[in-house]
Amino acid sequence: MSRKNRRGARPAPPPKWYVSPLFVAIVSVVGLVASVASVLIATAAFDQDSAALTSELRIVSYEATSLDKIPMKMSEGEEEPAADASISAAAVDVAVENLHDQSALITRVDVQVRAVHALRACGGGPLSATAEFDILIPTDRKVAGQVFGQGKMFEVEGKRKDRFAVSVGPERLIENDLVQIFHVDLLLRLQTGETVRADDIMLVPPGSAQDDDRIVTTLGTTKTGFAGSPECLRRARAMVDAAVGAKAAKQAPRLAALHAKLHAVGY
Repeated sequence: MSRKNRRGARPAPPPKWYVSPLFVAIVSVVGLVASVASVLIATAAFDQDSAALTSELRIVSYEATSLDKIPMKMSEGEEEPAADASISAAAVDVAVENLHDQSALITRVDVQVRAVHALRACGGGPLSATAEFDILIPTDRKVAGQVFGQGKMFEVEGKRKDRFAVSVGPERLIENDLVQIFHVDLLLRLQTGETVRADDIMLVPPGSAQDDDRIVTTLGTTKTGFAGSPECLRRARAMVDAAVGAKAAKQAPRLAALHAKLHAVGY
């Protein structure tokens, strides 16, 4: 075909079915179906990803316990360098189970404070200390109802059980501190945004019978001679009474022994 002849040729008219209303309607329906299918496929993919992140982590058991050899720094005053030492701490022992095939990741551990009962002697010196507890409870303000914690990565593999312990203690220890009692709920924050709870735990740092005897003696007792004051001892006894009266679901074993020792005193 020559160039001239190509210029003069007219394009063939479109077939009648191409411009018919029925064909346009069919094309529109096919396009709509394809769009809906794309949305459904994308949604299914999103749901599958979400399912992979959905954990089925549950707490199998938990107890009020203790942890030993928590690093601590002690100081006699502002000018004195801190000395390294260690301390035993109140802790929560938690056993968990992951019912899902995928791993579950705990990203943060918090405690919500119900109450704090701080037994303190009526006098004290400049000695102070700080310890590396997992969760620190402020000592300079009221904390009931507040939440404290730290980021703590802990992975529980799919279809597995695991356990860990979390120590809880005051931000600062001072010389006249005898024992700190914490009534808390434990909150495990998961990567999925879920929270798994272990509620109603009464924590008391570990101590021997001799330690409890020294507490009673320091506060004041008629059996070993005056070493504190009756009012000081009565105040401490009221705090321990309140802790025992709370009837926590999980209670540190030392609490009952300390309670009995304080009530053995005659005033």
